[in-house]
Amino acid sequence: MPKTTDRLAPDWGHWLNMASVTVDEAIYLTLNVDPRIKSARDFAAKKGLTRTDGLKLKERLAPYTDRLNQVGSALVARNLSSLIQNSPLPSDRSQTPIQLQTFIKWAASLPINWKLPTDLESIMEVGPPARDNPKEISSYQKILAALAKKHYKYDPADEKSPVTSLIRGRLEDIGQTMDDGTIRKCLKNSARYLK
Repeated sequence: MPKTTDRLAPDWGHWLNMASVTVDEAIYLTLNVDPRIKSARDFAAKKGLTRTDGLKLKERLAPYTDRLNQVGSALVARNLSSLIQNSPLPSDRSQTPIQLQTFIKWAASLPINWKLPTDLESIMEVGPPARDNPKEISSYQKILAALAKKHYKYDPADEKSPVTSLIRGRLEDIGQTMDDGTIRKCLKNSARYLK
């Protein structure tokens, strides 16, 4: 029987590599909900939300307002000053840009346990690749190119290659999600190392 995937979960491959996110997006991630899902109705229109998914979404988003209020208070008190530096707060604090790794460390330090998804807890120690470190990023790209070519016979010239869906399937096998566009982009960026 194929493993079922969590249709509400974020595309961790995308979100964990973002240089910054908004407070709103960060809170959604702490609730293990894709920030692009702004409402059950919106999600239903895009992905065909089932009644069960709708109930799961409502249940997961229940702590959202409390978390937003906690973050708002911390921003006003400048307890998150390392996230926003000395820039003025936007009138809608949910749109304040923040660094996800620092935000997660702050959330984990709260006396109230937010119970973070495992994917978020993992970046507290390792973090995403540095955006200003091209050597580290090219190392990841070389590894991806080698694995895609060796195990999936990836050919960047083949526009109809099934490699994208195969890799998405392997990610789902280990409980991870990533959309085809992100996988395609990663493969395309890595293809320059193929000879």
